Amino acid sequence: MSKWLNSISSTLDNLDSGLESTVAELGSRLDVRLDNNDSGEVAGDGFEKVEEEGVAVDGGLKRRYNSLVEELKGADKRNADLARELNQLNKSFLTLQQTTSSKDIEISNLSNQVTSLKSTLAAKTAQHANVDVITETLQSEVHSLRTSNSELQAQATSLSSSLSSLRKEKESDLLDFERRLHASASEILSLKKSKNLLLKIRKL
Repeated sequence: MSKWLNSISSTLDNLDSGLESTVAELGSRLDVRLDNNDSGEVAGDGFEKVEEEGVAVDGGLKRRYNSLVEELKGADKRNADLARELNQLNKSFLTLQQTTSSKDIEISNLSNQVTSLKSTLAAKTAQHANVDVITETLQSEVHSLRTSNSELQAQATSLSSSLSSLRKEKESDLLDFERRLHASASEILSLKKSKNLLLKIRKL
């Protein structure tokens, strides 16, 4: 736009220069005709011709000037239209900036969420590794307990066998004790009978 306005300004300058040149030329021609006239008066037809040429030149300059004025008005209108378009573009640019800023915030939030998820995943992975270690330890302890349980079962079986043997021995001893007790009771009963018999004999 500035180049176009500069071009119009240059054209106006050229018109001013052309007008000055034309006026100077008409004045020169008028001076020549005055010099060529012995009476010092310009011939009517010659002066009228110069005047007509001046009017024609002046009319052309006015038309050109009016044309340039109209072009300037059109330029002003185009400039106003461009200003409105520029204003609309500025508004669109501001909206785009706001949208971009909002998207940047969303991207930042998503990045933070990804970082948090990575940290959580790393923690879960570490926990999983700890769980694996704990699981292996528990499996080892379970195996050890199973081995100990097998040994305890073997010991229990041995103790059960020993208790069975002891029970049998005790039962045998008990039967023997019962037999001896029964024999002793029989012997005591016999002695009582003998004592009673002796008492009866003494009474006699």
